[in-house]
Amino acid sequence: MFETARGILNFCRTWNGSFGTSGMRSLHIIFLALLLLSPNARSLAASTTLIPVKLGVTDSFAVIDAPTTERMRSVYEGALFYAIGENAKALQKCGYRFQVAVSHYDEADKYAPRDTATLLEASNTWLVIGPRRSDHILMAALGLKHTPMISMTAGSNAVHDLSPPYFTMYPRPAELIRTMLRAVKKENFGKTYGTLVDVTCGVCKDFASGLKRDGRNQVSEKFVIEVATDTPDLTELIDALTANPVDFLFVSSYAKLTGFVISTLQSRFPKLKYLGPDTWGDGSYGFTDQYKILPTVRGLAVRPGLSPQRMGDMYGVQSLERDWRGKISHPPTVAFLLVDLIRSLRSDLCQLWNEKGKRLASQEAFYEFFKSLPKDHFLLEPNISVYRLENSDFGFAYREARQ
Repeated sequence: MFETARGILNFCRTWNGSFGTSGMRSLHIIFLALLLLSPNARSLAASTTLIPVKLGVTDSFAVIDAPTTERMRSVYEGALFYAIGENAKALQKCGYRFQVAVSHYDEADKYAPRDTATLLEASNTWLVIGPRRSDHILMAALGLKHTPMISMTAGSNAVHDLSPPYFTMYPRPAELIRTMLRAVKKENFGKTYGTLVDVTCGVCKDFASGLKRDGRNQVSEKFVIEVATDTPDLTELIDALTANPVDFLFVSSYAKLTGFVISTLQSRFPKLKYLGPDTWGDGSYGFTDQYKILPTVRGLAVRPGLSPQRMGDMYGVQSLERDWRGKISHPPTVAFLLVDLIRSLRSDLCQLWNEKGKRLASQEAFYEFFKSLPKDHFLLEPNISVYRLENSDFGFAYREARQ
């Protein structure tokens, strides 16, 4: 009979003179009752009772061991809260709101990712936004029993082999190796190489074995040296390079070890070039700039993403830069991927509400929903770029077209 609250109120005003004071009091009661029973009122009530979706965020930022780590944590958390704010209004219309619980761990503690994930789950976290490194997310998964987890940049084969509700947004090493081989040819890096691999790094071993397998028709591996610390004894490597001169050394390791190796070898082997995977870091967010690398040293690495300027244009985000001690620090790729992830979560929650007319009102329902998703649900179509170590600087050089 009454389609809107306005119609009910107008009815009450029309009959004001006929009912008197007591009659109007009764009409006001009728008005409130009808208002609460109307579809618009039910929708209004639902919108003011938002379901909290608690996001647990964890990574190896508990100990600031270098300016690079501090800078990365700052821009990472800045991107997180930017994305939460950006999506808050749209998410409210679907009946949800994000809560954030940040719990970082010490990278030196091997079991810390697992223990931190367990604590986040115990605090009723609905989703864990997990570590950037593959080995860390595999350890974190051991601490979870009924909580989904997503990593932006964990790309090892073992991570890709996980089943839902564990996901990554990153490509497999094989896809980056194809770009790496094209860059080796394009940059005239040569035909022979030796490999130094960090055996404590799962994705580093994936890259080492993958380059040998996929590059066998283009380049020839002459030796493999395995190490397990950031500052190993390089006598065996020096002996191998002396006995088997090669065009380039494939340093499949994280940035600290990479910087140590290059700075140790550069004077003894001045013509040696260096090749690396995405574990070398993201421009100014690596550690190679902390070592006194000579301007004459040449190196190449590949990683997903574009230049910060083009990433900002692609995602429509231009406010993630930081003034770091008087110098502008551009956001790394992971910052843009984090923004993309929060947008995807908001889209999934709202699409479920719009298409099926229901909301995920509990941690258990959220978990079951994530288990039902395809394993590539959050996987991005990557733009893979070449980073160049040249003139003592390591940074984005160009995007390599996919083939």
